[in-house]
Amino acid sequence: ANGEGEISRRELAEKTTALATCAEEKAHLQQALQAESSQRSREELNSNQAISSTTADNARLRAELEEARASKWWTEWRFVFAPLEHAVVEFLVALLKLAAKALGIS
Repeated sequence: ANGEGEISRRELAEKTTALATCAEEKAHLQQALQAESSQRSREELNSNQAISSTTADNARLRAELEEARASKWWTEWRFVFAPLEHAVVEFLVALLKLAAKALGIS
């Protein structure tokens, strides 16, 4: 007979088994947590890389857009001034012809 405060061998074995089971479960949970953490770290890294890539693409597209706008501006002005250039050249040619005629060089 056991005295008060003492536990039987059977109870000790049961508690030891329960403790071992808890330790195993804790180890499995820690491994699962570590795997989840690693997965999240990889996902976060991939997400950050995607954000960086997208940011770089956006910067490149923005630069291309600005270049296209500048080119469009030049193209619009070129179409405005091209006829004027032609008119100025014709005017200068007419002036030279008049000057030549006035000087009797024709």
